[in-house]
This record gives sequence, structure tokens and C-alpha cells, in this order.
Amino acid sequence: MLLWATEFPIRSGCTSDDVLLLAKKWLIGSPHATWLPEHFVDEVAGVVNTFNHDGQCVETVCIEDSNDAWSGLRHSWTENKERYWITEIVAHQTIDRVLVSIQVQCELLRPGLKMPRSRKPYIVKQMLDEIGGGIDGGLLVSDRPTYLQETEVGDATKLILGKRHNHLPIIYASAKWNGEPAIDAVRLAQWASGMAHVVVEPSRFFSFALARSSDRQNAYGGAVSVYWPGQGGNQARLLPTDYASPARLATAVADLVRQALVGSRPTPECTWDHLLEKVSVARLESLRASGSQQVDEYIKVFDSEIAAKDARIQRAESEIMRLKEELQRIAAAAHSSRAGIIKVGKEQQFYADEAQDVVIKALERSREQFFREGRCRDIIEDILSVNTPSGQQAEIEEEIKSALNPAKELGKRERKALEQIGFKFTNDGKHIKAIYHSDPRYTFIVQKTGSDWRGMRNLASEICRKLFK
Repeated sequence: MLLWATEFPIRSGCTSDDVLLLAKKWLIGSPHATWLPEHFVDEVAGVVNTFNHDGQCVETVCIEDSNDAWSGLRHSWTENKERYWITEIVAHQTIDRVLVSIQVQCELLRPGLKMPRSRKPYIVKQMLDEIGGGIDGGLLVSDRPTYLQETEVGDATKLILGKRHNHLPIIYASAKWNGEPAIDAVRLAQWASGMAHVVVEPSRFFSFALARSSDRQNAYGGAVSVYWPGQGGNQARLLPTDYASPARLATAVADLVRQALVGSRPTPECTWDHLLEKVSVARLESLRASGSQQVDEYIKVFDSEIAAKDARIQRAESEIMRLKEELQRIAAAAHSSRAGIIKVGKEQQFYADEAQDVVIKALERSREQFFREGRCRDIIEDILSVNTPSGQQAEIEEEIKSALNPAKELGKRERKALEQIGFKFTNDGKHIKAIYHSDPRYTFIVQKTGSDWRGMRNLASEICRKLFK
């Protein structure tokens, strides 16, 4: 069973041979093995080299043709006579880049055992540290997040719409109402290194500009979305309110990406099966060129080639079955979505669950208008019993009052506090305009100099009434 998989480009200027050398170094330094450099002697290019040591087996291949080059290492061993582990590392070098594929498989050797939890192999960290990640759709493959600038709305639009031809998925962390992401982006980038790019937007202002340019396909209000390569805006969106802590949210995102990569179809030219096929083809061409009449040699080569193709067919059939199950799941989810209570309109929420908060508030205020023992009242009570307000409205309202109520005029401190909530200020001659989340419908006039102590308090009341009442 495939437990873990990924593919990513490495730093420009490196070769597939560099990957093979690092794979050997990974084994030699592993605490789970006793391999030494002298165990890998007498390697020959163009064939499968097999090395056995201490109950473990390593196979290596290094082959090239007129255009491309490949290197690969396959490590297999048995853990306590219970689990059979296989790790495959394959590098495919073209004129443009070197793509590396890493897969970890596990087979249970007796019934009743549980499949272990998959973990990212240490060689991924080694590869990023010692070789370096390559450029993937304009983003560097690394263990650090990419922080967008306010001027990069166009680049962000291309990323989430799948127009940057990136190989790895994009984890997009949107800004909350205070401008900060809902997760620890640095830690998430370390967890997802070699598996996905972590991209962080700079502010809520940026989010609104991105919404206009991406036809509102962006995550917003602290939500974290995963955009899949080449799927034009298709995403999985996770809301902070659905998780107990930022760490739980980040873990859910990392698990989602890991499961998706395991279920994704690998690049055919970057698999161990393809390496075996290349070796068989090269051997066959060598026999033909030499004019060999040795039938047994031909049969042996053909058998190897057929075995490699059969393995690829078996994996393809497994992928077809997985896709059928995934299609059924998506269809069921779509049916569930269509069966929802209300449809979402075109208004973008200023924070996650804002629309739900408003609907809950409306139901709470209206339920007393219905007959106490009637059907309508029962339905409303049932909806309210399983839907509770997020509490974010109260937090924002408290921030507004805390900033303005004690003040006599709009100073630097008050401006900064309101800007963190989502206000933008413009100077219009005699007055200052405070615009909430760049939406002109929610514009408030602020006197440049306070006429009395009630001015800022009245402004706070006006803002809260228009936004939350």
C-alpha cells in the first residue's frame, strides 16, 4: 500500500546523479540501517544493480538516452517480520529541469496488524537542505512560506486559478479581519515542505482585490484553501471555526495534502517501473545492435519488459478504481450541497461565517413571531440548536468601541486600531472618510477635530449599528 508520495523539481544546475548520491547518503546515515559507502561498489550504468546487506536490499539504476537521463534507488526491508517497507526515489532529468519522485510503500505480513501512520521520509529535508528545491510555477520549493505583497494580486490570481503551471499544490492562507493568518504559516511550511507551497496573503484589502480578479474563487476571512495544480481554481477550503486550535487546522491541511498526493497519478517518466522499462529497452537495443542470435537473452529481456508494463497496468487499474470512488464521493457531496437550506449569494463575507452569524441573528429575532407550538417555530428552534454564532461580530464591535469611545479625535492610535479591523481612510477636504473593507456602501464621515467628547462615541455607535444591527 502506498503511504506517502510526492514529486518536486530540484535546484537548477543539479543532475539526476546528484539525487542518487544523496539517496545513498540518506541510507548510510540512517539509524535504521548499517549501510556503508563500500557496500555500493561495482555499480554499472544501464542495468539494475542489486546490493544486499543486513537483511535489506538496495537496487540502483542510472541510465540515459539521447535526450534525458534517469537515476533511481529502491530500498526494501522487513520490520520485525510484520511490515515490508519499500522506498523508491527516482530522478528524471530533462533539458529544463530535474523532477524527483519519492514514494513510501508498506505491506502487512500477517493479519490483524494496523497500517502505520505515514511520515515524511527524512531524505526530503536532506534534499531541500543539501541540493535545494527548484522553481515551480514561479515559487521556490522550500520549507518556508511565501508572503505575498500588496502589489501581487495578479500573481496570486494566476496561482489560485491554476495558470502558473506549478507541479505542487498551493496552500493559501488568507488574512483574518486583523490582517493575520489563522495558522502558523512557518510551521505549516515545514510540515508541507516538498509536498506543497504555503502562500500567505498580506491583508484583507488584498483579499478583496483578489476576489474581484479571481471571480471570488479565493479563500478569505482566515480560511485556508488548497488549490490543486492544473485544475483551474478547484479547491478544498478549511475554516478556522471548524478546528479547536490553529495547530489542529494546520494538521488537517497537511493531512489533506498528503492524502491527495498519495492518490494522485505520478508522472509516468518519474517512476521505478519506467526505469525498469528503460533498462529493458536499452538491453534489447544492445542485443539487436550486436546481431545476437541468443534466443534466451531475447526472451529474458522481453519478460523483464512485460513485467514492467504489467506493473504499470496494475497501478493504472488501481488508480481507475480510486478515481471512481472519488467521483462517487464528490457526487454525494454535491448532492448534499444542493440540498442545503439556503443558497450563497454574491456578497463576500468580511470574516468567515459572517453570513451564518447574520442568518442566526435573524432567526433568533424572528422566532417569537411564530406560533409557539407550530411547525415553523419547531424548525427554527431545531436549526438554532445546531448552529451557534461564531462570536467574531462581538469581538470586532468591542475593538471598535475600545478604539473610539475614550478618544476625543481620530489620532494615530485610533487609526491603527481601526485599520487592523479592516478600515481604510481617505482625506476629503474638511472631513476624513473611513471605509470598511474598501466597500463604499460602508463609508463613515469622521470630523478632523472633535467638537465635543461625544463625537467619537457617537461614531462608534453609528459604525456598530450599520455593520452589526
